[in-house]
Amino acid sequence: MAEVRSLILTKRVVMRLLLVCAFLSFICCTPPKKLPSSLTLEQRYAEDKLYYQKTEAKIKYGTIQFNGGNGFSKDSAIVIGGLKNYREANTSATIYINNKYGQQNIDWKEITRNISIKNHKMIELIIFQDINANSNVLMYFDFSSAIPDTSQSPTVPR
Repeated sequence: MAEVRSLILTKRVVMRLLLVCAFLSFICCTPPKKLPSSLTLEQRYAEDKLYYQKTEAKIKYGTIQFNGGNGFSKDSAIVIGGLKNYREANTSATIYINNKYGQQNIDWKEITRNISIKNHKMIELIIFQDINANSNVLMYFDFSSAIPDTSQSPTVPR
């Protein structure tokens, strides 16, 4: 009985080793994919500019809407609706500030961005310098529509 058990254990160990070897050979032999960071600066700039223009068009045609308050406190945050992801939210906030304060790095300069997620609310605080008024501005944005709905459990395809 002990010989049979050791034979079964040996067979399991050999199978696991074969699986590990197959996995490692797959990793070592698969060519690396081109990462976004391998793009040139010009390519990244062109990609960001195109994304900015697409987001701007969504705002123009009402797919992305700005609601809520003036953005000067968490309670009166500017609610951005119709977002698909955080990148779109981030770009929308920049467009909002551009429309209100002028062109970035000419009329205003970003100092920092801080984000907090609590109770299914994503609030981002953007602190920037209003160059024309020579003062710092704190502006709150509510990006909650960019968070996937987790109130319902996801369905798993069978």
